[in-house]
Amino acid sequence: MVHTFLKNKKTVDKIQDPDLGHWLDLFDKDKHQAAFEFRYEMHKGTHETLREFPI
Repeated sequence: MVHTFLKNKKTVDKIQDPDLGHWLDLFDKDKHQAAFEFRYEMHKGTHETLREFPI
């Protein structure tokens, strides 16, 4: 699902971004490892964002 979303961002939305290309290459090489790494990066980004808000 994530791989399809990313492919559509490139082909349909015409997004030209080096990070997008990086993720597409990773998914093309090993979709399971790429999905794991993508999820980890999203999780890490969420935690970094939430640290900005005081409790």
